[in-house]
Amino acid sequence: MSTSNQATKQEDEAKPLWRYVSKLRKTVIGGNFEIKCNICEVPFNGSYTRVRAHLLNFSGVGVRVCSKVTP
Repeated sequence: MSTSNQATKQEDEAKPLWRYVSKLRKTVIGGNFEIKCNICEVPFNGSYTRVRAHLLNFSGVGVRVCSKVTP
């Protein structure tokens, strides 16, 4: 396994919610991405923090919660 594959696998294990969204492209600012939820198809900008808030129904983080995920 190459070094980049190992790094990707470690990131996936540390941040498992990435598999429920599609990273459309990297934005110019910081570590943010244009992201689309694979469950509800809602696009938004942000990082893993916003992905987590969207999928786990955390309010007050600046992203709409996923309408198709129930608590």
